[in-house]
Amino acid sequence: SSASQALEILNSISPEEKGLIASLLPVKTEIEKHKFGKGAMQLEKIMQSANEIIRNNRIISECESSAAQLRVKSDSLAQWTKLDVPMNFRGTAATACFIGSIQGRITSSELEELIPVCSAEVIFESKEQNKLFILCRKDNADSVSEELRRNGFIPISEPEADTPLNLIKKYEEQIISMEKKASMSREKIAGMSDKRRALEFAIDYLQMRK
Repeated sequence: SSASQALEILNSISPEEKGLIASLLPVKTEIEKHKFGKGAMQLEKIMQSANEIIRNNRIISECESSAAQLRVKSDSLAQWTKLDVPMNFRGTAATACFIGSIQGRITSSELEELIPVCSAEVIFESKEQNKLFILCRKDNADSVSEELRRNGFIPISEPEADTPLNLIKKYEEQIISMEKKASMSREKIAGMSDKRRALEFAIDYLQMRK
């Protein structure tokens, strides 16, 4: 199973180039008895190569998955780029801060009219949703929180202690790092193309033993 998986990975990442004549020859090739015995003695080394191919392919999958997750996180922060405080900012010693979204469109003045004890800033505006930064005195925090909740306010759940722009930059750097790591593993697999015949031998040999 490991040998077959490794050969499939190798053929996927580094397909074998076959000429017209080679493509017409039988898939299976004959092997002399002494070469068969020599190949059987190399089985452990062949399986080490197979496991190395599988390990590098796992690295590729993990890097691609991590990069995709980071792109989703980066895209979700695109509407918050005007926010110049950390995403997990909750206020100061004297103030309480609320960062989040309200369905529909609302201006800063409309929100301040709705909740007079707060100061509001619209970070991003669209027909569907507004991203908001709201500040009030700490002793008004409970009443402001309750009023916001009644109006459908959804607090942001981002735990990072950094600004959206810095986070996007950090995620982009991590994505580049993941892509480089995946590329290196692909090159390592492609560099093991000379193990193709050995893997084919191992598969046949182990099938015969089975």
